[in-house]
Amino acid sequence: MSKKTKNSKPLLVLLVGPLPPPIGGGQTVFQYIVEDLEKDRRCNIKVINTSRKTDDETFIVNIKEGIRVLLKLICHIRSVDVISFHGSNRGVSLFGPFVFLVCRLFRKPSVFRLFGGAFDSFYEGKNNLTKLMLRRTVLSADACLFQTKRLVNYFGNLKSVNTVWFSNYTRNIPSLPTKLERKVCNRYVFLGRILKEKGIDLMLDAVPLLSDDVCIDLWGPLCNGYTVDEISARGKGKVRYCGTMTKGEVLDKLWEYDSVIFPTSFTTEGYPGAILDGFSHGLPIITTRMGSIPEIVDDSCGIFIESFDKNELAKAVNLLHDNRELFDKLRNGSFERAQDFLDVHWSEIFFQILQDVVDKND
Repeated sequence: MSKKTKNSKPLLVLLVGPLPPPIGGGQTVFQYIVEDLEKDRRCNIKVINTSRKTDDETFIVNIKEGIRVLLKLICHIRSVDVISFHGSNRGVSLFGPFVFLVCRLFRKPSVFRLFGGAFDSFYEGKNNLTKLMLRRTVLSADACLFQTKRLVNYFGNLKSVNTVWFSNYTRNIPSLPTKLERKVCNRYVFLGRILKEKGIDLMLDAVPLLSDDVCIDLWGPLCNGYTVDEISARGKGKVRYCGTMTKGEVLDKLWEYDSVIFPTSFTTEGYPGAILDGFSHGLPIITTRMGSIPEIVDDSCGIFIESFDKNELAKAVNLLHDNRELFDKLRNGSFERAQDFLDVHWSEIFFQILQDVVDKND
C-alpha cells in the first residue's frame, strides 16, 4: 500500500454515515472511524451525519433526509479528495446510488462500507433491475468494504466489484487487569436488543437448569413486547434486565463479568460488537453458529450451542462455571483473539484504503 511522504498535504476525507444517537451497531462503528481519523494527522475530515432526528420512517421523511444529505455532499465534495459512505443494507440501497452518481459527476473517488453480514441475502432478494442498479452504482465504487469474509467471497464473484474485507473492531485494551483473575465463572452478560431471535426466551427458559450462583444480566433496548416485570418474574433473579448503556459504559461495565452469552438465531449475523467487546476483555463466548460468527469464534475462545434448546444452553453455561481449567483456557484464547480486532489495526487499514483509491485516481 502507498504511503504519504512527510511533506505531503493531509488527505481530505468526507465521511458520510450515522452517528449516535440512537445507539446501534452501525452508529457505533461509524463513530469509531470518525474518532480515529480525527486523531490522525495524516488526514483532515468532514462528516455528514445521516442519523435521523426523528423515528418516523415515512416516505416523505426519507426523501427529506436524502435531499439533506445530498445537498451537504454537493456543498463539500469539491474540497475533499475522497468520499466514504457508511450504511446499512437499506441505507446503502436507497441513498448509495445517488452518492455514487454525485461522486462520479465531480470525479471524486468513493469508498462504500456496508454494515452487517447480510448484504448478500438482501441483494438476492431484489429484482433484476435493482440488482443491475446496485452493480452499476454502489458495487462499482473504487472500494466496497464488507464486514465478513463470506460477503467478500460472494461479491468478489461479481465482475467489477472491488471487494475489501473490513471487519468490525473494538477499542484497544493493553492488558488484562488483575481484577479479571476470578476463580469461578458465574457472571454472564448479554448485550444487544432484547429480542426473541437473540435467544432471550432461551435464556429465560433455562433458568431452572442453571447452577445456583449463576446469573445472566441482559443489557439493551426492550423489544418484541418484553417488559422488565416479565423478565424479572421469569428470570427469578438468575436472568435480570439491567437497562441500556452507551458504548463507553459497555467497555467499563464488561470488567464486572466473566463471560459473554449471545445465543442468536439470526442467520444474517456478521461480527457482533458484543462478541468483539468480549474478546477485548478476555471473556469466553457462548454463542451459536449463525451467520458469520464461526469466522471469529472457535473452541479456543468460546463454546457453541449446537441447537436452540434450553438444555443445551444450560449445559454450556454450567460447564464454563464448573470447569476452571476450561474457563482459564477460553479466557486467554479470547484475549488473544482480540488482537485481530483492535482499532489501532483497522484504523490504519482504513486510512490506507482511502489513500490507495486517491492515488489510483490521480
